[in-house]
Amino acid sequence: MKQLVTILALLLLSIANAQADYISNYHPFPDAKRISVRSCKENPNGFVCPHGRVLMNRADELQVSLELFNQRFPIRFATMPLVVSNVWNADLNQDGKADVIIKLLLGGNGVGGDANYTVFALSSPNGYRLTTISSISFDPEALIFLKGKPVVLHTALILTTSSRTRREHTFWVFHPLEIRGSELVRNQAPIWIQYTFKPSHRRTNKLTALEKQAALKANPIQFFEPIK
Repeated sequence: MKQLVTILALLLLSIANAQADYISNYHPFPDAKRISVRSCKENPNGFVCPHGRVLMNRADELQVSLELFNQRFPIRFATMPLVVSNVWNADLNQDGKADVIIKLLLGGNGVGGDANYTVFALSSPNGYRLTTISSISFDPEALIFLKGKPVVLHTALILTTSSRTRREHTFWVFHPLEIRGSELVRNQAPIWIQYTFKPSHRRTNKLTALEKQAALKANPIQFFEPIK
């Protein structure tokens, strides 16, 4: 069973790597300055970062924990992902302290192959706080500065009908989440870009404001996933 889980994890990693350009190909802010990140080093027990490590056990169910300075965080969800695909180190909130990003793949088909939980361990005066987003795709291209403030782009896909074309279309929906201290704050309107199977950074004109509101109501987005 453990061997089967390992094979499945490796398959998911190969699919996710093949789909790693989704955000850059449809980036709503292609010219924005990126937040500098460093990949943590993978080893047989997980990943090692300059100031901590992510431990994982590929048993029947994935077990993950984060050790950062003198703090230890077990990372468990109601539905556990299948594999930790990447771990990065960065000063996300620009306070001079190292933060950690952990990407866990959920598994899926097609464009859903990169569906994931991404855990952000953000520094604060009282230690580190963990926040997890649930998104259709994540990579460091989603970490940018907007008007001088650090932001992570949350990604979702929505299928909806345009009154202009009278047809269904699929759209990438990007919500900028401001990295404010040890929190991710949703305080900006989403950006809609049509998924056209070729790179595009153009905001769609196929949907009215009311159609976007209706589509979001019909397809509620779960931004955050609680850690148990």
